[in-house]
Amino acid sequence: MKFTKFLLFILLAASVQIVFAGDLSPIEQKRELLVYSTLMLDAAQTLDIKNHPNLYETNPLLGRHPSDTKVVAYFIGAGFAHDAVTKALPTEYRATWQYGWAALEIGTIIRNRKLNLRFNF
Repeated sequence: MKFTKFLLFILLAASVQIVFAGDLSPIEQKRELLVYSTLMLDAAQTLDIKNHPNLYETNPLLGRHPSDTKVVAYFIGAGFAHDAVTKALPTEYRATWQYGWAALEIGTIIRNRKLNLRFNF
């Protein structure tokens, strides 16, 4: 389990490099890093679900009881997809997209925390 979380951290940290390859302004890069950070926290909480027999994953793309591999793959893919959409959007829509996604993730993290899901890195 610790190895899976370590792998998640390393892969997300490495994927952040893609943020700096492209046409994002410095503030857009910072917002994208905010999104990556919230994805990483959500992923860590998702990996903790299996330690709570009364809880299950509600994301239909992951299924109720996803494997660690599926969770890691999903969040890595979500990070790359978010970055690709950000770069494809006209600049005037990027802030709304990035802040909106970060807000959605923060809401999920807060709800997960109230369910006692942890980020055990």
